[in-house]
Amino acid sequence: MLTAIILFSLLRLKRPEHLKEFAPSELGRVLGLDRAPEVKTWRRKLHRLAEGASDELIAGVARRRAEAHPEAVAWLYMDGHVRVYHGKERLPQTHIARMRISAPASQDIWVHDGDGNPVLLVTQEAHPSLASALMPMLEDARDIVGPGRVTVVFDRGGWSPPLFQKLFNAKADILTYRKGACEPIPEDAFLPYPAPRGGPDWLLHDMCTRLGNGLWVRQITRLVGTHQTPIVTTRQDLSAPEMAQRMFDRWRQENFFKYMRQEFDLDGLVEYAKEAEDPLRECPNPEWKRRDKLYQKARKVQTKILVEGKDPAALEAANVRVEELHRQRDEVSRRIEVGKMEKPTVRLAARAKNLLDGLKAISWQLETDLFRALSPFYRRNAEEGRTLLTAAFRSRGRLEVLPGELRVTLAPQSSPHRSRALAALCEVLTETATLFPGTNLRLTYAVEGTPSGGPAAT
Repeated sequence: MLTAIILFSLLRLKRPEHLKEFAPSELGRVLGLDRAPEVKTWRRKLHRLAEGASDELIAGVARRRAEAHPEAVAWLYMDGHVRVYHGKERLPQTHIARMRISAPASQDIWVHDGDGNPVLLVTQEAHPSLASALMPMLEDARDIVGPGRVTVVFDRGGWSPPLFQKLFNAKADILTYRKGACEPIPEDAFLPYPAPRGGPDWLLHDMCTRLGNGLWVRQITRLVGTHQTPIVTTRQDLSAPEMAQRMFDRWRQENFFKYMRQEFDLDGLVEYAKEAEDPLRECPNPEWKRRDKLYQKARKVQTKILVEGKDPAALEAANVRVEELHRQRDEVSRRIEVGKMEKPTVRLAARAKNLLDGLKAISWQLETDLFRALSPFYRRNAEEGRTLLTAAFRSRGRLEVLPGELRVTLAPQSSPHRSRALAALCEVLTETATLFPGTNLRLTYAVEGTPSGGPAAT
C-alpha cells in the first residue's frame, strides 16, 4: 500500500477519487499485481497504516537520508504552511499570507535541509507564531539530524532576540532577515563580491551589532538599487556572500509548497473527521474582537470631527461614545480558553493527513533525485525536466523477463532529443544494479527507438 501511494503520487493521481478514472487492472500492472486497490480500500488501508507507527516510518526515511547527506542537514530551513479549509466545521482562523486574508485553516511546520529536501513535518494544534514553534521543531528535528551544531534559517516571522539566545545555547546558530527599522548603511560602505552562483557582483556590507537583549550578531546587508536587505546571523565563520545566498535559498521552501499544492494536492483533504481541541488552549476572543471593531470605528468618527472642528456638541458626543466603547471592550479578556467559547473550535484529524503528506514528500524526493540525475543529459532540464519525468511516468512500455534480468522498455517520448535524454537516465538507473523485490532479477531500463532500447514502435 505504501508503494501504491508513492507511485500513484508520481502518476499525479492526487486523490483517492482519481483511481476511478482508471481500470484497476491497468493500475495493477504498475504495482506488479492483478488489480490496484480501489477507493474504499485505499482509504481504509491508509487509516490502518496511520494508526500504526506512521510517524516513526516517515522519521526513519528522513533519518536515513540525513545519514547519507550530513552536510545538508547542518542547515535547517523552517517555515509554516497554512492549509485553507473550506468545509463546514468551525476551525480557528489564521492569516494566510499568499491570499492576504484571515480564514479558517490549519497549519503545518515544515523543516527542509540545505539542499531543499523535506526533513520533518508537524501539524500544529493551534496557530502559534513561527517564533513559538522554532524551539519545539528543533527538538523534534534532533531525533533525525543528531546532536551536532546546526544553523536554523527562517523568515521574519521567527524574529525574537530572546529566542535567538535560547537557540544559540541549544547548539543552533540562526540566520534570518532583520525585522523592524534599522539605521540604513551609507551606499559608499558597500563592497562588491562575486555572486556565489554566477552573474553580476553583489554589493554587501558586513558588520557586527548587538541586539536589544545583549546578543552579539553579524549583520550582512545587500544593496540592490536603493533597497537594502539586512540579514542577521550568529555565524562568523562563512563569507558574507555564502551567508546571504543561504538566506535567499529560503525561497526553495516557498517553491516547494507551490509545486506540492499544484502537482501533489498538498492541501487536499484526506478525510472529514474532526477532533476536539484542547479546552484549556487559549485563543483570540471573538467578543473582544467584535467590541474592538466598534471602538475603532468610533475613534475614526471622533478623529474626523476633531479635524473638521465644526461642531463642539458632536465632538463631545463622539468623545463619550469612544470612552463607553473603550470601557465595554476592556470588560472582556482579549484571549479566552477554547472550552469557554460559546461555539468552541475543532481541529481536523491529523494522523492520516500527516502520513499521506509524508509519503507525498517522499514521492517529491524521488522525483527530485531523478530530476538531478537527468540534468547532465537534458539542456532544458531546469525548465522542462520535471515535465519530462512526469511524461515518462505515464508512458506505456513493456516488461520482459530475461535470464537474470527484468527489462523495462518505455515508449518513445514526444521528440527524439527527449527520448535520448530519458534513455541516458535509464542507463544511470541500470547501473545501480537494483534487484526487483523478492527476486534475483536485476532491473534494466531502456527507451524504445534508442540504441539500448531496440526498434521504435510502428
